[in-house]
Amino acid sequence: MSAPKMLTELLTCQHFHGSFFAGNKFREVFSPYNGLAIGKVALADREDVEKIIDKAQQAFKLWRTTPIKERVQVLFRFREILLRDLDKISNVVALESGKTVEEAKAGVMKGVE
Repeated sequence: MSAPKMLTELLTCQHFHGSFFAGNKFREVFSPYNGLAIGKVALADREDVEKIIDKAQQAFKLWRTTPIKERVQVLFRFREILLRDLDKISNVVALESGKTVEEAKAGVMKGVE
């Protein structure tokens, strides 16, 4: 069993609707495996959350009218990205959950199925 590699990059921005934006407040993320800090994440404020909710409601109006054939293509593309980045995603899951990389990879693969 292999241990996950430590995060070397701080997650200091948020991504939504095709763009990144920096937060003003951050929270450290700790490994449940050993209690060590593994990174930081930007926190959204009330204004950010309201913008995100508004954009999500707009997107839903378009998505619900999207033909099933197009929706399925989005899911297939998502699956391709998961498989392409399986090692990177598994490492992050392992760091955040305290699992081994192999356990995390198995969980990601179960979701892909």
